[in-house]
Amino acid sequence: MYKFKKKSEKKEITQKERLKVFFDNLQNKNSDIAAWIKLEGANIDYPVMYTPDDPQFYLRKNIDKNYALSGTPFLDHRTKIDNSQKTSLYIVYAHNMGDGTMFTNLHNYIDENNLKNANPVLLEMPNALKKYKLFAAVMLKEYTRTADIFYNTTSIKSEEEFNKYINFLKTNATAISDDISPKYGDDILVMSTCSYHVKSGRLALVAISIQDNDN
Repeated sequence: MYKFKKKSEKKEITQKERLKVFFDNLQNKNSDIAAWIKLEGANIDYPVMYTPDDPQFYLRKNIDKNYALSGTPFLDHRTKIDNSQKTSLYIVYAHNMGDGTMFTNLHNYIDENNLKNANPVLLEMPNALKKYKLFAAVMLKEYTRTADIFYNTTSIKSEEEFNKYINFLKTNATAISDDISPKYGDDILVMSTCSYHVKSGRLALVAISIQDNDN
């Protein structure tokens, strides 16, 4: 009697394995790549760089480290990317190019309806896929006390600090989504770019995690 070999079942690749392969390939090209950010509807689909010893290295450089006016999105150098805190806070900076690239289209979400109806923001990292919902749009002027408080908050170590941060947003936001009820333990993603509503203006969109899928 002939014995037929069973066809080997195709192994299903887990999310964690997919991310590892994806980032291994990326980091072979440039080890400064720490994440990948996507926001469908805003033309945002970019690598995110992390150079804590040279914070603004990618301000005017592409991922090949060559000069580029548009630069490449990058994390605040004070960001902790090891997920060691109950609430992780990531701040990503990119230019407002005025042509629909980089973070230009963040300005569409100053409108509260657009903010509430926006697609989730995806932040892919080597060990996790994080999903966020836009919560607040904050328009600031650099070198003011309000801006200093906002941009100097780079980590949240307690529930008290978390609540203080959320209350700050509710007080200072241009637009806010009441569809979200942030709670301590949720991760926070800030996307920051230039704004021309005032001299030295900044626009920051703050998003709250709605899913952390690292399987």
